[in-house]
Formats: sequence, structure tokens, C-alpha cells
Amino acid sequence: MGLFFDIIGFSASSLLWGLLIALVCVVLFAFIIKGWWKNAMFTPPTYIIGFVLFVLLAIQFTLIIGSIKIINKTEYYEQEITSVINSINIENTTTQQTDSIIKELKSEYPIIENYINEADYHGKSLAQMPHTIALNIKSYLKSYILRRMLWALGFIIVGIICTIKSISVGNGTRRHRQYSQNSRRPIDSGHSRKHIRRRR
Repeated sequence: MGLFFDIIGFSASSLLWGLLIALVCVVLFAFIIKGWWKNAMFTPPTYIIGFVLFVLLAIQFTLIIGSIKIINKTEYYEQEITSVINSINIENTTTQQTDSIIKELKSEYPIIENYINEADYHGKSLAQMPHTIALNIKSYLKSYILRRMLWALGFIIVGIICTIKSISVGNGTRRHRQYSQNSRRPIDSGHSRKHIRRRR
């Protein structure tokens, strides 16, 4: 969840877009269920399932939107990191200085802290570091977005299964109650007598 709060801090609009997309998905989900089962009645468990699905999808879509925005800003980070590195003497830089530069970049741009590992840059040229960091960010976030989409799809599939079960149980109970009420209705004795007289 650390990345989730980092993304919200980086772009609050990601949360708004995540909530909006999740709401649209849940509403469409409800319309599809009602369209498929015309006489379906949503039960309390159905509404609980819908709310849980909304929360889970909102988290996934917030992470996806935020990751896309970070990818779109990698060129800016690459330029900023390049200006920082150009301000020092690259030829005489030691490994310890490289680590300190990376830590400085993390403190300056907290959002990229999740994608930078000091060990990945040991023995490498500082001149190549900005481009390498940008590539690492893009590569990591693309696979991260794919994982979030798969999680969202999995939540939707589980939500469909649970919703169908909750609806069928509700309708089954309703039909059972109607059947029980019909079976308990007293027999109309007057109607029976008329039927017997006609036979005579």
C-alpha cells in the first residue's frame, strides 16, 4: 500500500479518476446483471459484494492511472537527473559518491524511490544513469500496470460469481416462500361443493 499513498501524494487526481472508473464499472456490472436476469432481485449480500468490488477496483484503477502519469513524466525526471549529474565531476566519482547521489535523487523525487536500487548502478557510468533510471521506471511500471489490470479482472470475475450466487439464493428463497404460502392457503369449500353438485 506504500506505492498507493505515494501515487496519491504525487497526483490526487489519480484517486478521483480511480473512483470514477470503478463506479462506472460497478454500475455497468449491475445493468448487465439486471439485463441478463429480468426478474432478479438484489439482496443485502449483493449490495455488500458491490461495495467491496467498488473499493477493490478503485484501488487498482488509482494505481493504474497514477502509474501512467509517472510514465508520462519520466522524461522530466531524466532531464532533472541529468542536470544534477552534470553539476559534479563525473570522472572522479567513486562508488560511495554514486550511492550518495542516488540517495539525494530519492530525497528530491520521492516517487521514484520505488524504482531505484543502488546496487543496479554500481560500476556503471554516471552519464548513463539518467537514461537507465528512466528505462527502469518505464519497464517496471508497464509490468506493474499489467499486474493491476489482471488483479482488477480477477476481482470482477469473482464479483460476478458471488453476485450470481447471491441473486439465485435470494430468488430461490422468494420462490420458496411463495410456494409455501400457496400451499398453506385453505381450500375453498364452497367452490368444492359447487363442483360436486355439477357432477351430480
